[in-house]
Amino acid sequence: MLAKKLVDKVCLGLIRTGLKAKEDGVRVDFLSFLQALVQHCGQASPRVKDLAGLQDPDPDLDFFENMRHVQLHRRGRAMARLARRLQEEPGLLKRPNLSQVVLPLATVYLLTDNYSKNSQLVEQAIELVGAVNSTLPWQYYENNIKYYLELFAKEIQHQKQLVKIVTAILDAFHFDLNKDEPKPTAVPVIEEAEEKKEANDVEMEDGGEEDDLQSKNSEKSRALRERIFNTVNNVLLPKLHATLSGKTKGPTAISDEDKLILRVPLAVPIVKMLKIMSLRALYRAVPGIISKIASFLKSKAVEVREAARATLCSVAVQLGPRCVATVVKELQAQLLRGYQLHILTYTVHSVLHTLGQGDQLKPGDLDSTCPQVVDICLSEMFGVISEEKDVKKITGKLLEARGTKSYDSLQLLAKFISNSKLMALVRPIADKCATFSTFKNLTKIRECFRNIVLGLLGNTALDPLNTLVFIYGVTTDKLVLGNTGLKERNGLAKVKQQESIFIVQKAPRRQGETTAKTSKSASQHVVQEFGLNLLNFLLKRSSLLAAEPEHCARLQPFLPILMTFLSSAHVTLITASLRSLLWILKFPLPDLDRAKILEFTNKVFDLLNKFGAGTDGKGENHDLVVVASKLLVVLIRDVELTQLDQNHLKTILDYVVTDVMDPFKSTTAFGLLSAIVGRNLASPELHDVMLRMVELSVQSTSGQTRAAARSTVVSYVTRSEERRVGKECRSRWS
Repeated sequence: MLAKKLVDKVCLGLIRTGLKAKEDGVRVDFLSFLQALVQHCGQASPRVKDLAGLQDPDPDLDFFENMRHVQLHRRGRAMARLARRLQEEPGLLKRPNLSQVVLPLATVYLLTDNYSKNSQLVEQAIELVGAVNSTLPWQYYENNIKYYLELFAKEIQHQKQLVKIVTAILDAFHFDLNKDEPKPTAVPVIEEAEEKKEANDVEMEDGGEEDDLQSKNSEKSRALRERIFNTVNNVLLPKLHATLSGKTKGPTAISDEDKLILRVPLAVPIVKMLKIMSLRALYRAVPGIISKIASFLKSKAVEVREAARATLCSVAVQLGPRCVATVVKELQAQLLRGYQLHILTYTVHSVLHTLGQGDQLKPGDLDSTCPQVVDICLSEMFGVISEEKDVKKITGKLLEARGTKSYDSLQLLAKFISNSKLMALVRPIADKCATFSTFKNLTKIRECFRNIVLGLLGNTALDPLNTLVFIYGVTTDKLVLGNTGLKERNGLAKVKQQESIFIVQKAPRRQGETTAKTSKSASQHVVQEFGLNLLNFLLKRSSLLAAEPEHCARLQPFLPILMTFLSSAHVTLITASLRSLLWILKFPLPDLDRAKILEFTNKVFDLLNKFGAGTDGKGENHDLVVVASKLLVVLIRDVELTQLDQNHLKTILDYVVTDVMDPFKSTTAFGLLSAIVGRNLASPELHDVMLRMVELSVQSTSGQTRAAARSTVVSYVTRSEERRVGKECRSRWS
């Protein structure tokens, strides 16, 4: 007993005071004293024996040895190891040792200029403080968090470090705030015989004592939960909100944004605390928190904006997809004009990108915010700020003005919306398209539609059949997309005037006079291209299957539409139609009879004759010729109903002889020749062409061309019935 009193009251009391000393040498001496006590007096005191778990035979892993070491990085590693052990091994140390020994050893490196340059050591000390608080009971946890919150008004120079400490302590909140009372245990029913009644009465008396003990414990735990709930709700949260807003009492109230921004990361643990409290309190407080963060996005300093944006993304991750609409709404309310509009589009994209990367978003989560995001994107691409992006002085000073994030935002939006919101996503862009006719604006619209298609491809909830109905409405203009963008002057409908009211009749129109194209007629093909591109990707991704009768029935109405588009004046629309036909012609559609196949074949030859000459390996015409050649390969190789006359074969072989020497067209040319050989189509010119292939298989400077020519010749020789061909080929190769 004497030894226990000596160790507990004298030795440990002096050690507790010495560990708080400011001089490092004094702390090291008392830590050596504590290590000696643990080694030699462990049996004298339970508290000292409890600290034996920090020792290790290996000096590099011994906590006391490392905390006394002259190298600070070894002290930091020791604290980090202990923090991990406290998380992995509950009950490693008892509460007195945690609060009176471990905590002072960690806090001595915090809020002091002596260790400000050792940032890693400070971070590891903060990690240990959080780990210790994750095991402390409520009374000590409450004192710690209140202590550091009060320091915000005193430690002006260490605001950033205080934020990290408070965040670590709030992240270590481990108390159950569930206020639901435990269900009472059912009273056992006695079903034993009369001879066992006395034994059962004794058991029931013991059970009654246990029930009384359980009820007392439940009442104590319920009272503790209510106390914690009231303290958090009425004391801690108001203090945290005041600290975040800089509304601290006294002469140290902060108004400078450079210092206030250091407190903004407190919003993340506040949201975590609110999530533990109740959803009602969370949704009530979220708009104010987001508004406070968004106010820092108005700053002219890029560092302040970056810190606020990172915090906002972290808060959005904590809130989840349900509060995306609230975040966008608060951002629109704060960022209204000028350079702030650039920051708005950039920040909205950052929030969506962060949520999308974390796998938190699912299809349908962005339905509520779809109209707002589309409006923000359109204002960036076609509003006043689109002109500012071309001014070097603006883009040089404003990070958010460089580049356009709206395309990526539209792609993310298309990836995480439901089928019912597809029209809400496309209609505003189509309406805007109807008001344009310039090449620059139509190029932007095309890029918007392209990113929407890419996003829809990644949408796992996209229904192919519903999408086919939507595509049919877009391509046939039956959804009336774009008409809402055409408004009469002054917003009034034009009233048709009666001719009888004029005294002098209107002059007749001159011969040959034509009406100028409206914006809708000049840009409608862009919307139709979007529909065909979406159809092409659905077919390419195998979302539509030839074995499904319903899929074939839905594709049937597209045949006349595609045939009409092949006669369009817009090359890009023709190319999109040809890409869709590459897949549709492989489906067993009832209308794809011999006559329809011949019609498509003749149309493809007409296009090749019209656009085949003069392409230089790039441009819209070249893309059309390449896709038309691929379609011709599909018709010859995969469609049995395709019939080619001698004129068609002569045209193809003429193209092959010319295109095999063109590096941009050689692949398609060899594909055409292989398809003809595979179908065993006979032509007088085919023999001469194959002899030309024999020469290329030896004389060509391109290894790829030699290999393709050799493969084609071998296929032709093995399929041909004329031995003369084989002899000539062998004579030329030799």
